[in-house]
This record gives sequence, C-alpha cells and structure tokens, in this order.
Amino acid sequence: MTVNRLQCNYFIKKKNRQCGMTRKQGREYCSEHCILDDEERVPCPLDPNHTVNKFKLNKHLQKCNKFKLRHLNDKMSFYKFNLNQLDESVDKFKLNIELTIDLLDKLNKSNKFLFIPTQSKENKFMSNTRFTNLQNQKHAIQQSSLIQNLLEFKLQNNKNNKKNKNYNLIEYGCGRAEFSRYFIQVFQSMSININNLILIDRASNRLKFDSKIISDSQNTPPTIKRVKIDIKDLYIDDLLQDNNIRNIIISKHLCGVATDLTLRSIKNNPILNSSIDSICIAMCCRHVCHPDQYINKPFIQNILDQYDSPLSYNDFFYTLTKLCSWATNGKRTNIQQDCDLVEIYPGNFITIKQREDFGIMARQIIDQGRLEWVKSNIPNSKASLIKYVSKDISLENVALLLTI
Repeated sequence: MTVNRLQCNYFIKKKNRQCGMTRKQGREYCSEHCILDDEERVPCPLDPNHTVNKFKLNKHLQKCNKFKLRHLNDKMSFYKFNLNQLDESVDKFKLNIELTIDLLDKLNKSNKFLFIPTQSKENKFMSNTRFTNLQNQKHAIQQSSLIQNLLEFKLQNNKNNKKNKNYNLIEYGCGRAEFSRYFIQVFQSMSININNLILIDRASNRLKFDSKIISDSQNTPPTIKRVKIDIKDLYIDDLLQDNNIRNIIISKHLCGVATDLTLRSIKNNPILNSSIDSICIAMCCRHVCHPDQYINKPFIQNILDQYDSPLSYNDFFYTLTKLCSWATNGKRTNIQQDCDLVEIYPGNFITIKQREDFGIMARQIIDQGRLEWVKSNIPNSKASLIKYVSKDISLENVALLLTI
C-alpha cells in the first residue's frame, strides 16, 4: 500500500515553491521550519541556519558542527585567533546613496578613479590539453588567462629571477584546488617545479583535486598541505618548510573581505612576506567587504577629505559595497540599457547603463585601495590591476597581480 509522504507546508518565497522536506505526523512544518509552530525550538546561536529544541540547547552547543569547526585548530601552531582581523566597531553603518553618487560623479568628471585594462590571454598549454574536452569553457578560460597574465607579468617585471626553477605555491580560498592543479601543470610543462603546495580553505570540500595533482606529476610531485582554517586565524609562517624557496600566492575569486584578510596575512607573516615571488588574486563579491576590515582605510579617507565630503568613512565605504552589486546585477531580457530608467533613491532616476557604471566605479575604488596598499607594504614589488577576461565570460573579472 502506498503511503503519502507528509510534506512540509512552509512556502519558500525566494524559490517560489513549497519546502520539499518531510514533516512529522501532527506537525505543519519540517525540522528546519518547525520553529514557526513550536515555541520550544530556537535558532542555534552558533549558526542561525538551523534550529534546536530549547531544553537541549546547552548540550547541542557542545557538539554543534560550528562549535567543532571553531575549535578545530586550537592546539595547532599555525592557528592564532584573529591574527589577521582587526577589531570591529559597534557603530552601525548608514546607507547614503545620494551623497555617495554625488561624490562618484565628481570622481568620474575629474578622472580620479583607475582605468583597468582588459587583458584576456590564453595559455597555449591549457588550450592544447584542456579546452578540447570541455563544453563549458568559462572556468578554463579564466584559469588560463590568470596563469598566462601572471607568467607574462613576471617575465616583464621580474627579470632577475626568471631562471628560478623551484617554487612553493599557496592558494588562499582554494576550494577543491582546481586552479592549483592547472597552475602546476603549466609550470611543469615549462620545467619549473612546485616543491610544496599549501591549500587554505575554511570549508569542507568534496571531490578535491589533491590526488589528481599528485598523479599529474611526471617527476617528483609537490608535498601537499591542506589546512582547514579561517584566513583570519592563519599564521602561515609555521607551514613554510624552506625559507630559501620563493612563494607564489594565488586565488581565484577570493570572496569579499577574504581578500583583505589575505593581504593582511601576508604582512603579518614575516617569513612569507620576505619570500614572495609573485601574487595573482582574482577578487569578487565586494558587496560583502567590511568597513572595519578593509586593508586601506587611509586611501578611502583621503578621497573624502579631498572632496570635502560630509560622509564618514564607515558610511561611504558601506554604501560603496552596496553599489558594487550594481556592476553585476542580472539583466532582464528586452532591457534597453541606455534608455530604461531605474530609481536609485527617491526622486532620482538614471539609466541601467549609468547604474552599472557607478557599480563598476565603486568596485574599482575598493580594488585601487588594495593595489596602493600592496605597493606600499610589500617592498620592491611591482603591482597592477587587470581585467583578465571579458564581461561575457565573467562579470567578476578583476585580478591583482604582483611580482618582486
């Protein structure tokens, strides 16, 4: 006899469908949504995305996965709590689109914001070995361009060290380490060895490429260290075995504030800071950057002072992060970018194209501050911002390149 499943009655507005999980007999909602009809169930203080019975809360906090994750590295020498994170203020940030747009308009007219060139390039090794087997090539195109741009940037600006044949590779926010895999393949095709590979990520990732990196190697494979840790707590100097080998730091789509934490991590680890060969960080998600954690507050404050803006640093930066999403907002079909209007604050309308341009400007200001910071804080370095692919490949297409 077929028994009808008791489906949760919660309607998910964002997905425009009913929750697909199963509820208990006599209940309206599943275990995730039962807080709506069960006052004894409360959100977990460590992770509000799940709930727990109120009378079991104290016991749950000792075994919650979030609790285990927070204390995973307590006894590890590479763990230093909040080493790369600054104290956060208790101030609430206010959104002020009107004054921010007014300042951006002045910056635009005076050409004070950085023009970032598009340098979409292709690595021949990747095009010959990887592209032929892929239907969706967007990730491969991005990886290929990032690798080739870094190689050419090193060659142009790092002539004294171009004969180096041994490096360490460090990938921040590595995920499955797909970027590292193809980066190592390209280097090995040039007879350049990656001795040690350090992979940093706070998440648990399935289908990792670690074993494939080893099997790819024609000679001695790199020693791989995968560390599950938040970048804010990372003391990476303890993981560097050979101080005489120079380090290449990479990341593809290092999200939001993680870019600022990574740059601060480089400065806070003297062994790493003194042994950098090059950096390639593709940035994204400026909308989740944080005013208190941004790496170059004086750069932003100088803009405000130069134009006598009444905005505070916190409010201006917070508004910039919200405007950054205008550069990547999805566009509906049949929209005429140069004609269709959108209201950005009460009584003020601009075209879709103008809104996108303001979003790109907001993003470039944040990125330019990062560029100026690495130039000042990493001695003898040459650094640049590039758009490594066109917008039709990825709307998040800006990378920071550095070599010494």
